[in-house]
Amino acid sequence: MSLGLMVALTGIMSAAHAGALGAPYQPGGIPDGASSSNLHAVTGAGGESVLLASSYINRYAPAGSALWPAAQALSGVQWADVGTDRFGNYVVAEEMVGQGGIYATVHDRNGAVITPRFRIDQGTMTDFSQPYVSMNSDGVFTVSWTVQTPSNSFTRRYRVFNRNGSARGPEFVAQGGDSVTQLGSSIDADGRFSHLSLHVTPDFWHMRLAATRFDSNGNVVAPLSYITSPPNTVNYAVMAGNQSGDQVIAWMNYARDTNTQGIAFQRYSSSGQLLGGNVLVDASATEPFLPAVGVAEDGSFVVTWAARTAASNPSAPWGLYGRQYAKDGTALGAAFRIDDAPVANPYYLSHTVAMNHAGEFTVMWQQYNGSQTSLWARNYVLDNQPAAQALTSGVAINGLSGAAGTLQYLKFTVPVGTSNFNVTMSGAGDADMLIKHGAQPTPARYDISPAIDGSNEGALVNNPPAGTFYIGLYGYTSYSNVSVRVDY
Repeated sequence: MSLGLMVALTGIMSAAHAGALGAPYQPGGIPDGASSSNLHAVTGAGGESVLLASSYINRYAPAGSALWPAAQALSGVQWADVGTDRFGNYVVAEEMVGQGGIYATVHDRNGAVITPRFRIDQGTMTDFSQPYVSMNSDGVFTVSWTVQTPSNSFTRRYRVFNRNGSARGPEFVAQGGDSVTQLGSSIDADGRFSHLSLHVTPDFWHMRLAATRFDSNGNVVAPLSYITSPPNTVNYAVMAGNQSGDQVIAWMNYARDTNTQGIAFQRYSSSGQLLGGNVLVDASATEPFLPAVGVAEDGSFVVTWAARTAASNPSAPWGLYGRQYAKDGTALGAAFRIDDAPVANPYYLSHTVAMNHAGEFTVMWQQYNGSQTSLWARNYVLDNQPAAQALTSGVAINGLSGAAGTLQYLKFTVPVGTSNFNVTMSGAGDADMLIKHGAQPTPARYDISPAIDGSNEGALVNNPPAGTFYIGLYGYTSYSNVSVRVDY
């Protein structure tokens, strides 16, 4: 591989990874044969995912089953992208067939329309393509798209909206007018967002990857930064981030000087700084392509890709692989096989990663078996996530203890339609109870904390969102013989 790429050497194969929560399965909900090179899944804090497959949308439970018996069809849509908030409300950004402009529709978690289809752009241009959308936990979303001008140059435009579809300001023209293509975006809890773009070099021989960081009003926080440089050229790239602003960009890298291809990633901070250098995910992968990436709330992440199943053998069957990383980019083990070869010689049309805040993720892919496409999935949890004891309604967990400054976790799942829940804690010492929907809380990030001296605390929550809640017991001082109970 060419200069500029730090190599993580591993063999391409390992057994099913320790983080796998089961075998590959067919989740259904999308018609077989509905081929799509545009497959995108996003997950809210409650763990439910929204999957967009070309012109179809369905919702999936945390365990992977389709929540709707039949997918919703997007009529008249040429290209679309989807984003979701913490409650499962979602927005679809659309390029319509035969219509100028970029549009969006906002839905609730059941698919009902909150805000009917409205136009995103302000009508100053006529040739639009491929909108990308990202939505944060509070429902603020940004849409970006590519515009071809009358002089045949390309510009990137973007606009920021509230969940109800009201614009936070006018559309903006992003930096870098050198034949650019928009590739994706991510947005954090504070509304700061980043856009990923692809740029042609002046000699028209290389494609360079770049990112730009904005505040919640669309002002540039960090100007356009090039991520790759010749002789490396980029054929395809994706971006993902968490609500804290940790972001990872992954791409298919081709080094013209050595005629080699690989999957690489780059970490990108909440302030818009490149962290470390480009990292090659697996040096032994043969013909790797189609990277995807997911980022957990603690900054850990997974990169996935398709490649030949045998190193240096261009005739070997295809497989789907992944590798996990800590927030600082340190690899958490070797590359692992995802698909387990459910058919004899599959070809992967597209795949996506849906990562929730707690580090649980689902890889979904479309594969072609020679006659028909089908949707497959597999569930995982990142290996470095802290353990959490499961609470059952009405049953206490007793005998909990901890030292000052330590954290331990419990969790419980609230069904849809629950009117309220009540969490109580009692015991000796001084444990602080931190509660957060969808992710492990920390002393700096939580939804609820009674903050009472001692270890006797309680919290009553009315009309809670469905999904998993995490309780963190933080030792303000040491504590012992603590009991925790939830009732709903």
